[in-house]
Amino acid sequence: MFGIRLWLLYVQGFVMHAFCRHCLFSAALIFLLTGIAVINLAFGLNTGTDFPFEHLLRWGSAKFDACMLIKKEEIQAIQGSPIADTKKGDPRDANIPL
Repeated sequence: MFGIRLWLLYVQGFVMHAFCRHCLFSAALIFLLTGIAVINLAFGLNTGTDFPFEHLLRWGSAKFDACMLIKKEEIQAIQGSPIADTKKGDPRDANIPL
């Protein structure tokens, strides 16, 4: 797809001497997606999950447990009743404690 887009841009610029706005937008999207794919492959960032760019969501994430920002007593005061049950996080989300 990337090669075809380069060929079409060549034809527009050097054969037809005219550019289509929609074609240029499409080319920009193709180049962007190709760049993301190349970076993903180059840095080995594929985590093998269903969402291949999940690591992008984790970049810049806090290195502390956000659940510790509010104490058990504060939760009970807000809810107006004691905490009866808690559950552990999904083991696949080891970096996101619940």
